[in-house]
Amino acid sequence: MNISLSIYIPLIVLLLSIAGISDGYAQKSFDRGTILNTITQKDTILVFDEIRKGQALEYKAPDSALAYYYNAYNMSKSMYYADGQALAVFNLARMHNRKGNLETALHYFLAAIPVCKASVQQQKLLSAIHGNIGNIYIFQGKYELAASYYDSSLSEELRFTNYQSSRNQASTYINLSRVYYRLKQYDKVYDFAQKAEAISRNMNYPERLALALNNKAEAMLATGNYYGAANSFQEMIKIGTEHNDRIATLSGYTGLGHLSLKQNNPDKALEYLNKAGSIADPQNPYHLPFEINYLIGNAHFQLKQYRKAEDQLLKSLQYAYTIGFADDILNVHKILSEIYTATGRYKMALEHQTIYLNLKDSLLSNEKAKEINELEIKYRSSEKDRELAIKEKELVLKNLSIARAEVLNRRQATWIWIISLGTLLLAMSIVLLRYRQLTREKQLQQQKALDLLKATMDGEEAERVRVGKELHDGVSSFLSAIKMNLVTLRMQRKDIAQESTYMHALSLADEAADELRKTAHNLVPSNLVKKGLTEAIKGFCERLSLPGSVTLEVQVMGSPIRLKAEKELSVYRIVQELIHNIIKHARASEALVIISWMEGVLMVTIEDNGIGMLETDDSKGIGIDNIRKRVQSVNGTLEIENGEDSGTSMYLYFPSLL
Repeated sequence: MNISLSIYIPLIVLLLSIAGISDGYAQKSFDRGTILNTITQKDTILVFDEIRKGQALEYKAPDSALAYYYNAYNMSKSMYYADGQALAVFNLARMHNRKGNLETALHYFLAAIPVCKASVQQQKLLSAIHGNIGNIYIFQGKYELAASYYDSSLSEELRFTNYQSSRNQASTYINLSRVYYRLKQYDKVYDFAQKAEAISRNMNYPERLALALNNKAEAMLATGNYYGAANSFQEMIKIGTEHNDRIATLSGYTGLGHLSLKQNNPDKALEYLNKAGSIADPQNPYHLPFEINYLIGNAHFQLKQYRKAEDQLLKSLQYAYTIGFADDILNVHKILSEIYTATGRYKMALEHQTIYLNLKDSLLSNEKAKEINELEIKYRSSEKDRELAIKEKELVLKNLSIARAEVLNRRQATWIWIISLGTLLLAMSIVLLRYRQLTREKQLQQQKALDLLKATMDGEEAERVRVGKELHDGVSSFLSAIKMNLVTLRMQRKDIAQESTYMHALSLADEAADELRKTAHNLVPSNLVKKGLTEAIKGFCERLSLPGSVTLEVQVMGSPIRLKAEKELSVYRIVQELIHNIIKHARASEALVIISWMEGVLMVTIEDNGIGMLETDDSKGIGIDNIRKRVQSVNGTLEIENGEDSGTSMYLYFPSLL
C-alpha cells in the first residue's frame, strides 16, 4: 500500500502542535493561570490597564472609574478571560457599594461569586465578597443572612491564608460585634469590639480602629456608660481628622449627638448632629443619613419643635424605606405618633401607632438570636482548624514543586517522542479518524438524548394542561354543585346550621375547592403567560409560604425581560422542582430565591437553611440528575453547594435565553 509523502506533512504539523499545546498547558497548570491559549499577553495587559485606570480615579472621579471597570468587564467577557472578568465585576460591586447603591452593589457581589469561582487567580476575592454581602444585609436588617455570609467569609479566608492575617481578623471581630449590636447582646458587642481595637492599635490600622471604637461606644451608650462612650467618640473624631476619614469623623459627631440626647441635652445634640450633617453625603447609607435625620428629629421633638421634628423624621423614614432598613424605622413611627397626638392630628397618630405595633411584633425572635449565636461557635472552630489549613497549604506547595519537575522532564522527552512519530504516522491517522467518528457518534447520542428529554418535557407539559383543565372543568364543577346544594339545604332547613356535622361538611367543601384551585394553577401556570417568569415565580413562592411550612422570600435584581414562552416555562419548571425538593427533603424553615437579570443573562440563586441534599438521591422528585438535564436543554448550568449544617445553595446560570 503506497501512501504519498504529502499526507504525512499535515499530520506531522498537527502532532507537533499537539505536543506544544500539551507542554504549554502543563506549564500553565503549575502556574495556576487561567488564560486561554487564544488570549495574548497584550490582551491581558489591556484589561488590567483599564482596571488600574479605574482604581486611580475612584476618589477623584468615581463615575469615570466605573466606566473603566465596565470596559474591563466587557473586554474580559468577550475574550472569555475569567481572571479579568472576576476582578472587574468585583471592582464594579465595590464601587457601587462605596457610592451607596446598595441594591446594585448586592447584585454585582452576588454575580461575582460564580465568576470568581471560575477564576483560579481571583478565588481569593471570595472572602471579601461574602463579607461585603454580609455588610449590606446588616443595613437591610437581615441578620441571619449577614451572619451566614460572614461565616462564609471566614471559611474562604482560611482557604488562602494561614489565618495570621491580622487585618482580616480585625474586620471579622468588627462584623461580629455589629451583628450582636443589632441583637442587643451588648456584652458580646463589647467583647468583640475590644478584640478588634487591640489588633488595630497594635498593627496601626486607623480605619478599623475607628470602626471598633464606634461599636464599643455604641455598646457603652446602650448600657449607660456615657463617660466611656464619649471618650471613644472623641477619639474617632481625632482619627478621622488626622487620616482624612470622613466616615470616622461623622460617626464620632453622630455618636456624641446621640449621647447628648441620652443626657437630655437636645441643644448640644443639635450642635454635634449639624456638624455630622455637613460632612455626610445624603445619598450614601454608610454616611448615616437615616440616623442623622432621626436624631435631629428626636432633638427637635425634645425641644417641642414639632414641625421641625416632623420634617426630619419623615426624611429619615423615606430614606429607610428606599434603602430597605428593617427594624430601624420602629422608633421613627413611635415618635411621629406622639408628635401627631401632641398637635391634634389623631388619625395620623393612630396610623403610625399601628405601624409601630406591627413592626414591634415582627422583631427578631429568641430562636433567631440563638441561630446567630452559633456563628461564634463556628468562628472559634475555624481558629482551631488553623494548623490543619497550614499543613494543607504546605502540601499544595509541595505538589506544585513536583509538577514543575514533571514539566521539565516532559520537555526533555518531547524531541525523542517527535523522532519516533515517523513509524507511527499511519497508525495515528487511523486513530484520529476513529476519534473523529467516535466524537461524531457521541454528539449525535447527546443530541438524541436532548431531543428525547425535550419530547418528554413537552409530553409532561401537555399532560399537565390536560389534567389541569379536567380538574377545573370537571371536579371543580362537582364541588361547586355540592357546595350550592349544601347552602340550599341550609336555607330550607335553618335549624341544620346548628349541626356541627353539617358545618364541618360545608367547611370541607370549601377547603377542597380551594386546594383544587391551587393544584390546577400549579399544573397550568396562567401567571407565566400573563405576567412573565419573575412574577410567576413570586406567585408560586407566595402560594407555598403557608403557616407551618417553609417561609419563601423572593428578591429580584435588575430589570426582568420577557423570554420565549417555551424557555420561560422550562426555567419556571426547573425552579418549581428545586423548591419542591427543598420543601419535601431539606427540612428547612426558610428559603431565599434571588432572581438576577444582568445584560441579557439570567441567574437564579436558591438558598435554604435545611440539612442539605444528595445529588444522587433519585427519590427526590425527578432527581437532581434529571434537573441538570433540563437545565442543559436550555443551555444553562446548575451548581449545588451543600454546607455542613448550613443548608444548601443552588446557582442557576442561563447566559443565552434571548
